[in-house]
Amino acid sequence: MRPDIHTSGREWSKPNSLSIVAYDHPVRTLDGRVVFVGQSNLWLATPDGAERKPLLPGRVTAAEPVVSADGRFIVFVLQRPGSRNLWRIGLEGGGLQQVTKGRFDWHPALSPDGKWVAYASYLQGERALWKTSVDGSGSPVKLVDAGVIDLAFSPDSELFAYADDLGEIEVRSFADGSLVRKMTAPADADNLYWNRDGKDLIYVTHSDRSSSGGNRSPVAPPCSSGRRYPMM
Repeated sequence: MRPDIHTSGREWSKPNSLSIVAYDHPVRTLDGRVVFVGQSNLWLATPDGAERKPLLPGRVTAAEPVVSADGRFIVFVLQRPGSRNLWRIGLEGGGLQQVTKGRFDWHPALSPDGKWVAYASYLQGERALWKTSVDGSGSPVKLVDAGVIDLAFSPDSELFAYADDLGEIEVRSFADGSLVRKMTAPADADNLYWNRDGKDLIYVTHSDRSSSGGNRSPVAPPCSSGRRYPMM
């Protein structure tokens, strides 16, 4: 049995307990509610768990929900026999729409401007990172051949960063996937995110912990994007 979901505000107040039988991938909305996967559906709940509702019709296998920056919609992975695709639905339910149609599409990340979704795709033994519009219009565009799980967008949606299998963090242009910068990082670097001004890229690692265990330590290597953020 999995533990409860705990939610709390930015001030690290006493957490609220959102008890359910099983859950996965909890993510907060702008108004403090929680979207999560559990009991064969995608759910929206109040922070204290007193009110919750399923967002999808029927029993489904959903995963990895992400909420748009404006809080209007959710993109998530819907798994069916022989396929795994990205779908979109309004935060309150309704407007269900398929976004990708590949064989195995997952690990979605929404651009802060709300226009694009980046995702990993696995086809015929090849792993790659793709992008497509959030409404599914147009054709998907391949950004880079790489197995990407943890992707982070810059605040202006112009760059994305990810940790590769070689212990490096790559920063690339979201317009065409071209390499902007490569930085050495611990092999276990994960949970990448940019700070608000877009000048630092933060990641979490176990590499600097003491022999007694210790906590995971955030590290902030400088990151920049050409003209706007000088590379020096």
